[in-house]
Amino acid sequence: MKHASVLAVFAALATVGRSGMGGATVRGPEQLGWSVRELPDSTPTVAAYFRVYEVRAADLRFVIEYAPSSGLKIRETPKLFLVSARTDLVGLLENAASTNTGVARYMAVAVGRCVLPHINATEATSLFLAWPRRFGGNFWSTWPPPLPTDATDPPAWIEHLADPPILDTLRAWAGAVECEPRDPQRLHVLCLLGACKSSRAVELLRGVLDNHAACRTDLIYWAIHGDLPIREEVWDLLMENLPALDGGPFFAGNVFLMNLLWSEIARSQRWPPQIDRRARLQQLGAQFVHNVLNDPHADSLLCSAGGNAGVSPLDAMDSYAGGGLRPFLRVCRAFGRAADAKELEQLLGRFEVLLKDPSLIRQWDRSRVKYAGSREVLIESFTADRDSTIATVKARR
Repeated sequence: MKHASVLAVFAALATVGRSGMGGATVRGPEQLGWSVRELPDSTPTVAAYFRVYEVRAADLRFVIEYAPSSGLKIRETPKLFLVSARTDLVGLLENAASTNTGVARYMAVAVGRCVLPHINATEATSLFLAWPRRFGGNFWSTWPPPLPTDATDPPAWIEHLADPPILDTLRAWAGAVECEPRDPQRLHVLCLLGACKSSRAVELLRGVLDNHAACRTDLIYWAIHGDLPIREEVWDLLMENLPALDGGPFFAGNVFLMNLLWSEIARSQRWPPQIDRRARLQQLGAQFVHNVLNDPHADSLLCSAGGNAGVSPLDAMDSYAGGGLRPFLRVCRAFGRAADAKELEQLLGRFEVLLKDPSLIRQWDRSRVKYAGSREVLIESFTADRDSTIATVKARR
């Protein structure tokens, strides 16, 4: 809800109907089997700013709750919620989202995000991939919304990424990737290439990485970021390019990006199932942990303070609360080995002294408390992280 267009839609919704005044129909392209109608709210505890709508797409009936502060929530799905073969819904939803305004368009966009990924057809996948660029993103208060009864894992749309028309689209999007500005919508194509069951997708991804060496680490992060499957051949390509801090002086900014990348790999746990590939990934991760812990400027690098800069108590707390120390501890738990446990304990001992420095009582101001939490809570969290990380690393040979 950060975009002005979303706020405008919310404003339009707020002007339609009033709580308890059900029955108002929001006209849609009814010749295509689309309609939106406000219902009287049958839940007396729901506050007055909620709206409840009946949404019909052909013979599918949804009851959707809307609130300006939390977006949409499906109260009821169709009794026969089967969509795998429903190619008729593709044109219906595209027309509804394209030709309507206000509530009807908003509901069409939302239902499209719910239904299209589970229709087993090239045209449904094509529209689903274009949906955010054409009509906006995800406005559900709970994500993902309820799945159709015939939903598959992975969802149907992923199986169609290698279809020639879809692959042509991915090629065009891959050609539009740039280091700057970092547009998440454009960079999402890297995840799609990683999930695509085509050797051509691997080559497209290789081309993107080769052509953007200056931001390769960042691009690998976006290829791994998210929850889409990553093919074994894609892991081979990524591991060729994964940075491990393998010697030489390091810029703090580079370490920051590498740390976030390895943290995302550790978080997602979508590691290659093939044993040799998984062992190679774990070895690369362990090498990254080893090189950071044995760098003479590890403290300042994790605080993005530069190789020779000193680390203040505020730097240390910002590092743990933000993108430095806390992600690194996740990496250590996933990849760190017992041989580096001593260096890890020493590093965390130095950070503990800084985090408990009395000067932070004054320096950890309201804006930081609002963004990251209170100093006391962060110290408590650090202590738990420290203990679990050291124990995990010591147990791994």
